Amino acid sequence: MRGKRINFKIAVVLIVALLLSVNAKAQEVKYGIMAGMNLVSLSISNASGLGFHYDNYSGITFGVNGVVEFRSDSWWGISLEPGYIKKGGGLDLTYSKPGYRFFSDNSRLYSNIELPVLLNMDLNSKFYLSAGFGLDYTLSSSINNQFRAIAVMTPGPPNYELLTNLDHKLSCSTILGISYKFNDTYNICLRYSFGLTRLAAVSLIDNVRNSVYANYLQLSLKYNIN
Repeated sequence: MRGKRINFKIAVVLIVALLLSVNAKAQEVKYGIMAGMNLVSLSISNASGLGFHYDNYSGITFGVNGVVEFRSDSWWGISLEPGYIKKGGGLDLTYSKPGYRFFSDNSRLYSNIELPVLLNMDLNSKFYLSAGFGLDYTLSSSINNQFRAIAVMTPGPPNYELLTNLDHKLSCSTILGISYKFNDTYNICLRYSFGLTRLAAVSLIDNVRNSVYANYLQLSLKYNIN
C-alpha cells in the first residue's frame, strides 16, 4: 500500500522555490541531450483482499530529453530535463468469488511531455546520484482490454470497469537514479520512477474504487554539449 500521494500543485511550488534558490548560487550552466529505453509498468493500489488478483507486466518504450544543469562549485547541481516519454504497461487480471470468475488482459500507454527536476550529488569523480520529481502532461493514451476466458455462474459477474479515461492529464512522479561518467562528454544513467498522481480509477468489483499509477525503469545515454 502506497503512502499519501503528493499534490501536483505542491510539487510545482516546491520545485519553483528550489530553482530560484539554486539559480542564485549556480557557478556554471551545462547543456546536454539524453535518449534512453524505458521498462514501463502500471500498479493498482489496495487491490488485495477482494477476491481479486493482478500481475503487472512491463512494456518497452523510448524517450528523449534535453538537459540544462545548474552546477555549484561543490558536489551538487540541479538539472531540468524537458522531453518526451511513453509510460504505461499491462495488467493481467483475475477475479474469483463463489459464483463467478473471470480473466482479462489489459494494457495502456500514455504519451507524455515531461519535466524531470533533479538534484545531482557527486559520489566521486565518476559516479553521481540523482533524486527529484518528474512533472508530466499527457498528450494522448491508448487502451486495450481483452478477456482471455470467462466462466460465470449465478448470480453473474460483478460490475467492473478497467483502465478508464484519465483522471489527471497533469501528473507527478518521484525519480531516483545513479549515473556513471565515461568522460566529460558521455554519461550513462539508470533511473527508477514511481507515480505519485493517480492516472485513472478502476472499479474492480461492485464499485470498489482502486487507483492506477505509472512506473518505469530507465537506462539512458547522456551527451554533454559543453
